[in-house]
Amino acid sequence: MRKMSEDSVDLEASFIDGVKVELAGGWAMVLPDQHRPLVHVFAEAAEGPRADALAETYRRKVEEWKQELLKG
Repeated sequence: MRKMSEDSVDLEASFIDGVKVELAGGWAMVLPDQHRPLVHVFAEAAEGPRADALAETYRRKVEEWKQELLKG
C-alpha cells in the first residue's frame, strides 16, 4: 500500500479502506484482502471502456510493484 500511496501523492486520494484515487472521468481503488495475500482493484467511470482502462492501469501498477518487492 506504500507504493500506491506514493503513486497517489499528487492526486485526490482517500485512504479509508485501501487507497482510492479520483481521476479524470472516474476513480480507482486498490484494497488489500484481509485474509489472503492479494489485493483487489476496483474502478468506476461513466463509460465502461474508461472503467476497464482504469482497472487495467492499476492492475499493471500492482504487478510492477510486486515485481519490485520480489527483486528486493
